[in-house]
Amino acid sequence: MYDRLDNIVALATIPGKSALNVIRLSGEKSKYIFASLTKTQTSPQPNHVYLKYIYALQEKDPFDFASLVYYQAPKSFTGEDSLEISVHGGIIIANKLIETIVDLGARQALPGEFSYRAFCNNKIDLLQAEAISSIVEANNSVDSYYLLNTIKGGLSKKLQESKDSIENILIEGEHEIDFTEEEISAKTVQKFHHSLQKSQQQIIDILLKSYTVEKKASEMRVAIIGLPNVGKSSLFNLLLGKSRSIVTSEQGTTRDTVEADIYIDTAFITLIDTAGLRKTNNKAELLGIEKSYQEIKRAHILIVVDDKNPLKILKQLNKYIKKKTTVLVLNKIDLKTTNKKEENIFYVSCKKNQGINPLLTHLLTCYKKERSEFQSQYFYLVNKRQQTLLKRIKQDLGLAVQKYKNTKDLSACLSDLYLIRDQFNSLIRPSEKEEILHSIFKGFCVGK
Repeated sequence: MYDRLDNIVALATIPGKSALNVIRLSGEKSKYIFASLTKTQTSPQPNHVYLKYIYALQEKDPFDFASLVYYQAPKSFTGEDSLEISVHGGIIIANKLIETIVDLGARQALPGEFSYRAFCNNKIDLLQAEAISSIVEANNSVDSYYLLNTIKGGLSKKLQESKDSIENILIEGEHEIDFTEEEISAKTVQKFHHSLQKSQQQIIDILLKSYTVEKKASEMRVAIIGLPNVGKSSLFNLLLGKSRSIVTSEQGTTRDTVEADIYIDTAFITLIDTAGLRKTNNKAELLGIEKSYQEIKRAHILIVVDDKNPLKILKQLNKYIKKKTTVLVLNKIDLKTTNKKEENIFYVSCKKNQGINPLLTHLLTCYKKERSEFQSQYFYLVNKRQQTLLKRIKQDLGLAVQKYKNTKDLSACLSDLYLIRDQFNSLIRPSEKEEILHSIFKGFCVGK
């Protein structure tokens, strides 16, 4: 359990060798700790950078030359007086600084405790807090873009609009019940029914425009496919920059899919080497070939490799490939005697490392095109907790719409809407027991 009265300190950067380490502190003793560390009497000004020698307790000599920034409440991440200290890299200095700050009255922060305080002090809501945690794990620019949008409040604003719609229906409904003595008119019934349907559609739209990290909907899979022994594994290893797939002159060497993650510029791609596609009676190889066809279905981009005619292979596989983005690669050009080249085919030699850069440039272009199409379809990245609550709200709103349509019972409808409003609160700013909030924040990084 978090104690919000404590002063807390943590390393905000990854432990180990680096140019700098950042230690963050939050709590009412921030000014006192600044003065004690720097042995100065002057009170620090907010949002100013101070370059100072820092000292451990009872020591005359400094143990580092640091950069310190003091943030005055409420204008800090946590909403409390805070201090961020940049020291030279290496765990020795960072540990000594944290030990000194603990000696001065702070304690080591628990995972997610800084974000928890920001949440409690209304600096962020729960959606923003979870996005802050998730952006650390983002492995591609698309996820990072959507998570930053949530941190900026994009998803919260949209959900707040939906919640406000429910609030308006509740206010108008309660007024109708309290001040209308006659039976509710058909016009009023129609108005409430329309408002309920509109609220339901808002949630449906958010769900349709959302994807989850768990499902890896933003993952970009690029599969290398073709006949046996044409250089698929060699190309895989070359693009990867190291040997992961076995390369021999024997056909059918690759009997399973092999995948690895690579960056091309800022593009994060999962590259897959597949078994060669051919007719065979070998059971182990058949299993590998079946996995190759499964990967063809899963992949976003297909690299069709051949050492004679990749276009012919593409036509043979056309019924499996359908409308997928394909890249044609002719390998072993070092063995070719003709200089004739066709458009839309990349000519490479894995053995001589020739023609790889144009292929990488084209893969990056394909990636950007796929990402653009993805971003035109989705607006929000949500986690499993958020998706579950959104689906529950959608379902309960649907039931409320149908119930009101059938019964015209406004009181019963309002009772349902109060429960739905509570579900919105659970999404954005829960009022549940502290244990529930702690269970969410404890999954964050220390220092977050």
